[in-house]
Amino acid sequence: MRLLVLILLLAGCLPPVPVPPEPIPPGPTPGPVVDSAWVIVIEESAHRTPATAEVIRYLPSSGLAFRVYDDDSEDASSYLSAVSGIDLPALLVLDKDGKLIRATGLPDSVDGLKRLLGEVTSHE
Repeated sequence: MRLLVLILLLAGCLPPVPVPPEPIPPGPTPGPVVDSAWVIVIEESAHRTPATAEVIRYLPSSGLAFRVYDDDSEDASSYLSAVSGIDLPALLVLDKDGKLIRATGLPDSVDGLKRLLGEVTSHE
């Protein structure tokens, strides 16, 4: 067997040694985490629109801790009084101690969400 490998090696018949691929460059990094704010979205998930989905998909890169709850879930029950009178989907911004900073409708665009979060978190 060694003789066969040596002959193939000398004849140039062995396949080339694979070269490891270039490392994949890292994707965009999320902004700095504002550890004193939480974002809670309360929605009726059966009525989620593409615009709402886009805004929710942005939340992980916002740098803020967040949760998205269906209005029928038990986890959302403690937040429902804060969103009464607000059309769903609703957005709550809480401080690190759970104190309500802002309760409003969820903006219908990522830019609108960025503006709103900028207003709320710039006062910290």
